[in-house]
Amino acid sequence: MKRIVAMFFAVLLAVLTVPATAKAADEVTLTITADKSTVNPGDTVTFTVSIGPVGELGLGGLEFDLLIPDGMTIIDESVSIPEGLADVFDTDADEIVKPRNGWPKWSHSSRSKGYAGTATLQFLTFSCIVSQDAELGEKSIDVNRDTLTCFDNSLDLNEYSTTIVPAAFTVE
Repeated sequence: MKRIVAMFFAVLLAVLTVPATAKAADEVTLTITADKSTVNPGDTVTFTVSIGPVGELGLGGLEFDLLIPDGMTIIDESVSIPEGLADVFDTDADEIVKPRNGWPKWSHSSRSKGYAGTATLQFLTFSCIVSQDAELGEKSIDVNRDTLTCFDNSLDLNEYSTTIVPAAFTVE
């Protein structure tokens, strides 16, 4: 009997000493698309930002800085967030932080349930003007991966593995 009790405690001790690991969140894709693949100096290009399906734990928060190449300027008045998005994202702020020229940041955090969509959701559009002295060649609107934060809506706030698909275009 002592042997059984000793083995039970040995197994229990072994289980308790194994470190607990947080469950990793699912992967999400953040995509930026341009309405033109080729532009000229003076042109206006419109970009759409969307997020792919989000896991069952929902999107608890998303924050990123856009990387706008030299020779491109966000037209502040063009920044558009679909009506009702704060409700869809279940945002806890009075307003979703949206990018503008000189401060290209997007920010959102959830109040309670978060966003758990199963389809791709377009959540931001903005336009940039190509300056007359823009350097010619291939360009992209991208996301600064060093400042990207994307986490689920669990109590642990697990980070999503986020794939970024930048918008590529050519200035001719």
